[in-house]
Amino acid sequence: MMEQVKPLVSYPTASSSESVLTVLQMYNNGTYDIPDYQRDSDQWSKERKSLFIESVINNLTVPAFFIAPTEGGKYEVVDGQQRLTTLKEYHANDLRLVESDEADYLGDRSAYYAGRRFQDVKQNYPLYAQAFEGFLLTLIKLPQGIGDSTRREIFRRINDAGTPLSAQDIRLAYFGSCKVVTLIRLCGIYEPEREGSKRMITSALSKYDLHCPWAKVNQTAREGWKEWWSNTNTAFGQTASEMFLWFLIAKYFKPFDDLLSNTDHLASALKTGFDGRTQEAADVFCAQLLYESKNESSPRILCSSEEIQEDLFPEFAEWWHHLIIKMPSIGCDRNRRITLLIAALSSSPIKDPGNLTEEQMELVETVIRSPRQAYTQLGVDVPVAKGKWRGNRGQRAQIEALNELAKAISSK
Repeated sequence: MMEQVKPLVSYPTASSSESVLTVLQMYNNGTYDIPDYQRDSDQWSKERKSLFIESVINNLTVPAFFIAPTEGGKYEVVDGQQRLTTLKEYHANDLRLVESDEADYLGDRSAYYAGRRFQDVKQNYPLYAQAFEGFLLTLIKLPQGIGDSTRREIFRRINDAGTPLSAQDIRLAYFGSCKVVTLIRLCGIYEPEREGSKRMITSALSKYDLHCPWAKVNQTAREGWKEWWSNTNTAFGQTASEMFLWFLIAKYFKPFDDLLSNTDHLASALKTGFDGRTQEAADVFCAQLLYESKNESSPRILCSSEEIQEDLFPEFAEWWHHLIIKMPSIGCDRNRRITLLIAALSSSPIKDPGNLTEEQMELVETVIRSPRQAYTQLGVDVPVAKGKWRGNRGQRAQIEALNELAKAISSK
């Protein structure tokens, strides 16, 4: 006779929606409790808290909360503690959102809540306060009777299962139905033997007759690229291909910056807008690449796949390899600084990494390792970009300053 076995949990999980105000009331009266196995409630930075609150008051989707029933009609918050305590902190007027130049906010509307506490927003912009309190949170209610060890295991699996999509993952998926954006994806491959890489390479070859550009690079550089990215926390969500994307953005900086100001073209041709965020700028760059690939009769302002294959990628790979050979301890966590500097140097009078003198190479290394020291030496102030494209601390200002810095290095 077949043994009657049962699943670990006998009943299915249910879900419901409650407003932020209702959830906070239930948290304050003890109906919702945060168990001891949850992480420290102050793990999030003020910037991350501010961006989460911005999502709520603008009615953007946020992750669900997982709660498990306990005795006396109460619930443990199995997952969502950081979000819950942030909501409470803001509603209690204990959290002032960071200023606009300190977070990657959603464009100009951030002027209504950046740098403000909840009561200030409620008094001056009540619709935002109403949206905050009325925002519906999704509550996933685990079945009754789950033991402590099972709740801990559920919490661990919620936090470990799956890898969230990065901005570059989403960008490549959304705009990737063309040869040039597919090529950008290939430029980020550092482990071609991985199954995911094999699928990308096979698909690119089948759809666009594209080969992985690293296959044409010398073996030492290929192995160095793999070693640089492998087994690092930075190599997450297509970060390597995003590095090359920012090389292209910096190389086509002037026409691209003009494009970002052309609201008519953004709306009519690209079917998008630009809210001022750096990540949105990268999205627009890929949207324009897709548009140009589908409208070959329109004037081309950005690069073609042929230009990437024949000139831009070989230039990037040569510069990257030369710098990493000279500075082997520099990790991929500095990939954005390195790629923007490579773009600036390759467009300066130096042009080729083989032309760098010993003094110039020392200056380049100082820029990467100790940027403030290099800026003082060269008399060029390079701002730290804070998630915005425009402004004194925007990505545009940083790229402009790095171009000036490269000219200063070339004069030494």
